[in-house]
Amino acid sequence: MKKRCVAVTLLFSMALTSIGFAQTKQEPKTLSYEKAIELAIQNSLEIRQIDRKLQKVETTNKELDKMSNRLSSSPNDYPGKAEQWNKLVYSLEKEDKEKSLNEFSIRYTKRMLEDTIRKLFHSIESSVTEMKDYDKQIELKQKELQIAKVRYSVGKISRYDYDLLQTSLEGMKRTKEQKRLELQKQKLELNKYLRLKDLDEYTLLSIPYQYQPISLTDGQLDSHALRASHSNMSVVAKENGISLQQLLIDQNLVSGNRKIQQEDVYIANTENLKLKEDIREGVKREYSNLKLTEEKIELLLHKKETMKQEIENDEVRLKYGKISKFSVEQKKMQLSEMERQYTELTKEYELAKIHFENLYVSGSNL
Repeated sequence: MKKRCVAVTLLFSMALTSIGFAQTKQEPKTLSYEKAIELAIQNSLEIRQIDRKLQKVETTNKELDKMSNRLSSSPNDYPGKAEQWNKLVYSLEKEDKEKSLNEFSIRYTKRMLEDTIRKLFHSIESSVTEMKDYDKQIELKQKELQIAKVRYSVGKISRYDYDLLQTSLEGMKRTKEQKRLELQKQKLELNKYLRLKDLDEYTLLSIPYQYQPISLTDGQLDSHALRASHSNMSVVAKENGISLQQLLIDQNLVSGNRKIQQEDVYIANTENLKLKEDIREGVKREYSNLKLTEEKIELLLHKKETMKQEIENDEVRLKYGKISKFSVEQKKMQLSEMERQYTELTKEYELAKIHFENLYVSGSNL
C-alpha cells in the first residue's frame, strides 16, 4: 500500500511538472519584413530629427504670420517697410521650401529604410540556406571519407587521395564557420535599425519573391530615368538652395556684386543639370544590368533542366547496376546547388528590380 502511494505521488508530481512545462513553453518568435520596417521607422534617429525640424518650421511660420499682420496694419510710409516686406517674403518662401524638403526627406528616408531592410532580410535568409547546404555537403563528404578510409585500408587508393578528401572536408567546415560569422554580422547590421534585445531568438519570415522579367520601351526608360533624376535627394536640396538664392537677388537682399551673385546661381544650376544627367545615365545602366541578369537566369534554368534529365537517366542506370548510388547522390547535390543559385539569383534580380522601380519618390516636384 505504501509503495502504491509513493508511485501515485510520483506520477502526480510528474504530471504537474509536465503541465508546468507546457504552461511556460513559449511559441517560437517570428519577425516579418513589414514588422521590421515598422520598427526601423520607429527607431530612426534621422526621421526624428526631421520631425523636429518640421516642428521648428511650424513655430517659425507662426512668428512670420504675426510679423505679416504687424506690417499689414502699419502705415504705408513706415520707414523701411518695403525692405521688411522683402525680407518677410523671402523668409516665408524659405520656410515653405524647408517644410516641403523635410516632408520629402521623410518619404525618401522611409524608402531607403525599406530598401536596406529588404536587402538585409535577403542576405540573412541566403546565409541560413547556405549553412544548411553546407551541413548536407559536409554529411556527404563524411560518407565519402568513410568509403575512402575502407578503400585506403585495402590499398585501393593512395594516402595522398585520402588526405585530399580530409583536407576538402576540413575546408568545408572552415567555410561553414565563416558563413556563421557572416550571418552574425548581418544580424548585427539589421539590429542597428530594429534595436531588439533578443534578435537571435527570432526567425525571420521569408519575403515572397516571384521572378518576373522587366520590359520597358526606350521611351518608358527615358521617362523613368527623368523622374528618378528629379526625385534624387541631392538634386532636390540643390534646387531648393538655388531657388532661394535667386529670390534673395530678386528681392535685393544680397550684399556685394549682384552680377557675381547671379553668376553663382548660373554655375549652381549647371552643376545640378550635370548631376541629373549622371543620375539618368545611372538609371539606364541599372536597367542594362537587369537585362544581363535575366540572361544569366535563363542560362542557369537551362542547366538545371539538363541536370534533372541526367539524374533521371542515371537512376535508370542505377537500377541495372551500371552506376553507383554515390554518383547519383553527387549529381543530386549538384542539382541542389543549382537550385540554390537559381533561387539566390532570382531573389537578387527582384531586389534590384524593386530598387530600380522605386528610384522615383513621389512628391519630389518641390
